[in-house]
Amino acid sequence: MGDNHEKTLKKWICINECRRGYKKLDILIEEDKILEIAEEINTDEEIFDMTDKLIMPGFINTHSHLAMSLFRGIGDDLLLQDWLFNEMFPREDLLNDELTYYGSLVSILEMLAKGVTTVVDMYLL
Repeated sequence: MGDNHEKTLKKWICINECRRGYKKLDILIEEDKILEIAEEINTDEEIFDMTDKLIMPGFINTHSHLAMSLFRGIGDDLLLQDWLFNEMFPREDLLNDELTYYGSLVSILEMLAKGVTTVVDMYLL
């Protein structure tokens, strides 16, 4: 491998817009930057076979209450009004900066593990 640390991901699946099919493409990456996407890239650098793999942008969570991971499973069997007013609001009143931090950290780690790269959290708005 050369000094510029290039790598090529070969034959990954690219879904075309409007679900009209897909192509198998190559991606040339140097450091953390995509240099080229094409049907065939010839290189002597490190190659990863991505046959039958899908590369796509990260997911975006546009409405989240990160710290509520601390309350997961509480009142799952209740109607919405009972759950919200009798279980969640009283517990949210007990949240302080430290609990909010750790509850948010749990949620962020879970989302990163599942491909979520962007989050809008309602607690900090």
